[in-house]
Amino acid sequence: MLLKSGEALEGLRTIVKVADEHPDYGFANAAVLSLAVNTGDMERAREILRRVRLPRRIDPREYLIWLRAQHQYLAAIGKADLARNVEQMIRRIEREFGC
Repeated sequence: MLLKSGEALEGLRTIVKVADEHPDYGFANAAVLSLAVNTGDMERAREILRRVRLPRRIDPREYLIWLRAQHQYLAAIGKADLARNVEQMIRRIEREFGC
């Protein structure tokens, strides 16, 4: 069952709040970065990329989600070479960690 629009909006607000308060939390920041790219808000996407500071030790799945959001951003702004590099990193991590 799909969420009602009010519930979905409240969920998005919560994710954005968590991302804003925790620049080290990859899951929430990846979700907001992806949302910014999907809605064409590249200024917000760039701001997220500038402020996010992932921890040195991070769960591989969290890192993969963050990399996928970065890949989406790079592809959207036409940085195909960089997007390919990130895609290669994603594949390598998936193989290594079985994610």
